[in-house]
Amino acid sequence: MIVDLRVVGAAFEAAAFPAEIPRVVIATEEQAAPLAALGSERTQVAASAALGWWLGAAPRSWSELEALVGELRDEHVELVATVVAPRLSLVGGPPDIPSGAVLEATIVAARALADVILVDAPLLSDERARLAAERSDRVLVFSYADPASRAALAEAEVPAGAWLIGSQAPVDDAFRVLPRDEAAVAAAQSRRGPIGGALGRAYDELGELLAIDAT
Repeated sequence: MIVDLRVVGAAFEAAAFPAEIPRVVIATEEQAAPLAALGSERTQVAASAALGWWLGAAPRSWSELEALVGELRDEHVELVATVVAPRLSLVGGPPDIPSGAVLEATIVAARALADVILVDAPLLSDERARLAAERSDRVLVFSYADPASRAALAEAEVPAGAWLIGSQAPVDDAFRVLPRDEAAVAAAQSRRGPIGGALGRAYDELGELLAIDAT
């Protein structure tokens, strides 16, 4: 299942489905401060202020973990987590984004608490993205097809084995392309429900491929 956090209420809709259905989070760069995870019997999610807003929650500040970075353990992460729904919690919030050290330590600690972690990282050029990639079993890189995005992608150090996903138009060596479907996005926003149309079908296909990849 694809959970598009650009669509208001999508995460709440996803929480109603059975836990065994894999979740894949889609979010804008602005929503992507370090981690976003959805979808198994035990789930921890690291979040930005925007992600908390989309989920209707106010996660506790990242500063509460920064002071513990040298000794951060799973019980610390569990203590500051904000429960949003069954099997879904948020970790970290405004006013700051996490340092690379606390992001890496949070991912390591969350592995003891969650069965599945999906990391929604910043741009590849950000050190935190590299740290997240090193701790991930599968990396998805999303890119637009405009000249600036193509140039940035050409200069980036794309992790080996990453799936390159074109957004709204094909990009070179893309594993899959998400189609432009503004009508489907607008419809989903108006009813605050899951996205449909061609974009929804593309999300579903990507989710199915990730589920196969994870087995």
